[in-house]
Amino acid sequence: MKKLITLIVLTLAALSTAAQQNPQLAEAEWAAAEQAYAAGRYEDALRHLDKTQEYAGQWIFTISHLRLLCYDKLDAYSNEQYLSEFVAEVNRYVEYDNDNSNSNSSGFDNNRYHEYKAIYNKLASQDEYNEGYALYEAGNYTQAIPKLQVAAENGWEFAMYVLGNAYLFGKGVTTNEALALEWMKKAADKNFVAAIHYVGMMYFAGHGVTQDCFEAARYYRRAADKGYVDAMYDLGTLYLLGGCNRSFSEDKTQAIEWMRKAAENGHEEAKRVLELDW
Repeated sequence: MKKLITLIVLTLAALSTAAQQNPQLAEAEWAAAEQAYAAGRYEDALRHLDKTQEYAGQWIFTISHLRLLCYDKLDAYSNEQYLSEFVAEVNRYVEYDNDNSNSNSSGFDNNRYHEYKAIYNKLASQDEYNEGYALYEAGNYTQAIPKLQVAAENGWEFAMYVLGNAYLFGKGVTTNEALALEWMKKAADKNFVAAIHYVGMMYFAGHGVTQDCFEAARYYRRAADKGYVDAMYDLGTLYLLGGCNRSFSEDKTQAIEWMRKAAENGHEEAKRVLELDW
C-alpha cells in the first residue's frame, strides 16, 4: 500500500492544538498500522488505527480508508464483533464522500474512493445476498437468482460462485457453461478458493472453455496452495493419470507429493490411492 505518512503529518499540522494531539505519535502509530495490514494482521492494524486517530484528534479520511480495508479483510459484513463499527465507519466516509467527491479537494484520492465505494456497495447489498442465498438453499432458484445477481455484481464472492454453479447446472436459469465459467472466474479472481478449484475442474472437463489440462493444473495448484484438500487430490490425480489426450504428462513424483498432502489433510480417497502398488 502506498505510504500516506506525509499526508497524515500535513493534515495533522492543520489541526487545532488540542491536548491529546501528538503528530509524532500519530505518525508512528500510522506506520505500525500499515505494517500490520501488509502482514495480514488486520486486528492489530485496527488497534494502531484507533491510536492514530486518538493522537490525530479528529477523523481523517486516510485513517478511515485503511480501517475500512481492515474490516473488509475481516469479513465484518456479518461479524457481530465488528459490524456496528464497520457500518459507523462507512457512514462517516459517506459524509466525506458527499462533501468531497465532486470537488477539487486537495486531499481527495480517487483510487481510495473507488476502494471505499466497492466496500460500501457490498455492504449495501447484504440483504440481497442473505435473501438470495436463503432462497437458493431452499431450492427456490428462480426467486434466488435476481437477488444473487445483485449481490454478485456488488462484490459478494460467494454469490458469484453460486451463480456460476446455477448456470452450470441450470438452477433457476438456462444452462450456460460460458457464463458459469465467467462467474466462477470472477469469484476466483477475488480468491474464493472453492471457485478457484472449480475453474480448474471446468478447464479439465472442457466446460465453457476448450479443455486445457495445463490451465486446470494451474488452478488446482493455486487452490491447493491455499489449503483446499480436494484440489490437492485432483492435482495428484492429474499427475498420476495425465490428461487431455495425454498432452499433460504423468509425473509420479508430483502425483505422490500431492496425494500425500491430500491424505495428510484427511482426504480418504487419497489415502486409498497411496496404498496402491505404484
